[in-house]
Order: sequence, then structure tokens, then C-alpha cells
Amino acid sequence: SRGEDDRDKIAAYQTLHDVLVTLCKVIAPIVPFLTERIYQNLLRSSSADSTQHSVLSAQFSVHLADFPKVNAALIDESLSFRMGVAKQGVATGHALREQAKQRVRQPLAEIRVAATDPQQRDAIERLAPVILEELNIKRLTIVESLGDLTSVTAKPNFAVLGPRYGKDVPKIAAALAAASAELLGKLQAGESIAIAVEGRNIDLTPADVNLQVSTKTGWFVGDAGAVQVAIDAAVTPELAREGLARDVVRQIQQFRKDLKLEIQDRIAVTFHTDDPELPRAITEWESYIKQETLCDSLNAGPPDDSGRWVEL
Repeated sequence: SRGEDDRDKIAAYQTLHDVLVTLCKVIAPIVPFLTERIYQNLLRSSSADSTQHSVLSAQFSVHLADFPKVNAALIDESLSFRMGVAKQGVATGHALREQAKQRVRQPLAEIRVAATDPQQRDAIERLAPVILEELNIKRLTIVESLGDLTSVTAKPNFAVLGPRYGKDVPKIAAALAAASAELLGKLQAGESIAIAVEGRNIDLTPADVNLQVSTKTGWFVGDAGAVQVAIDAAVTPELAREGLARDVVRQIQQFRKDLKLEIQDRIAVTFHTDDPELPRAITEWESYIKQETLCDSLNAGPPDDSGRWVEL
């Protein structure tokens, strides 16, 4: 809701203010003039306010303020760990979006995260809303593995195994072709394995084997530290229309900025398009578009000289 968004913004502004004030105190000895200016802009809202402070008060100058001290009570190692896991997942998700050539404004249906460690699973579960919002994805599913989305084939690294095993290499290739997914998963994880060839065990390291990973159509898979991430890059017509609506919001916001409108100014919008899907997208997401752009009316109409042509 808008009220919750406003509370989030206020909390973010308060946090940013505290960080900037503390940073100014930390770097003031090496960047004295810039930090003084920023510090006074942050703490002295007007010249009238400044008369309330003594010339020797910390409020008057960053160079009269006490140097910050670490408050160990504010350090939350558990929160830091959870956020670290979430950041890795988000970074990998963005990289997968780039591979899929799907911009962030285009909503996607699902992200799957494979994690076996209980702490990592807990971190993902608790910060799932953050991950989904950052990546603009509808649903997050935590799974034990992504085996149903990928298939792995293994072949001998002939350059390495040839000199060691000679005529037995084809037999090793046959054993690798019949190897279980669990065994190949160990190679993927960087572990060595042993395979049986005519009654004897042969030890193989990841360097001895060439692995090829195939992904289910529409899915993109990547590693985020100790967890794996997969996104469904297929875009349904409904998701495509939502993406169009977000593009409309971006264009209107840019138009507002170019017109130098105040943030509280209300507007009326008229649009014209030859794309049959765009009017449907605008109709479906009309409330969202109006709310985001402070738009009182949003109607189709003929183009005129006061508007601009944009490509979505």
C-alpha cells in the first residue's frame, strides 16, 4: 500500500541521514572542506536554526564532533549473513536476466533456489519478499536441487586420461555415460569420484572429466555461492502486458521530469498507439499507472503537438 511505501521511504531516509552524518565524521580529517559542507547541510536546516547552537558545539562543525565509536550492540551477525545470501541470489538473478535478455521491468513468473544448508534456506525464506521485489519476479520456490531443470553429461578429458589409461579410456567413457546424477553432482561440486571399470575402481577428479550441462527450455541456471538459482524466462501474455504497463509508467515519469513538474503535481494523460496490446495493458493496469504517476485521467485520444512519440 502507499502508506507502507511511505513508511519504508521515511525509514530509508533516516538511515541514509545517519550513515551520511557518521561518514562525514569518519572522513573529515582527510576531506575537511567537503565533509564540513555536507555535515552542515544535513544538520543545520537554516541559518536561523544555527543561532540556537554554540559556536563550540558539535552541531556547528563536523570538526568539533566526537569521532564515531563502534556500537557492538547494533551488529547483527545473523542479519548480515541472511542479507549476504540474499545479495548473492539477487546478483545471480540479474545475471540470469541478462543471459535471457529480459529487462528488469519485465515481470517473470518464478525463481527457484536450491539450498541444502538450513541457515541458507532460512535466509532465503525470510528475505524472499526482498529477493522477489529486487528481481521483479512473482514467485520464489526453495528446492533441494535443480535436477529437474538440468541434465548433465560427462565425457573423459582425453588429453588428461589418455596418457594414463590408454586403451581403457573408452571403457571409462562408457562408465561416465552410465554414471548417476548424484555422482555427476559431486563432480559439479568440485569433488573427486570413483567409478567401476571391469571390476576395478578408477579415481577421477573434476579436471579428468568434461561436464556439459543442458537446461530445460525457458529456464536459466546459475550459481550464487553455495546455492543454485534458476529463473523461468518465459513471458506469458499477462506478464508481457504488465511489463508494458511498467514501461508506460517510466515514460510518463520521464515526461514529468522533462516538464519540470513538482512531485505533488497532478496530471491528465492522453495516449495514442497502433499496438493492439498496449490499450489492453493500460486498461488492466490503469490503477497502478495512475497511482505511480499521480495521474487523474488516463484516456485514449488522437495525437497532438503537445505530446511526444515514445517506443516501448
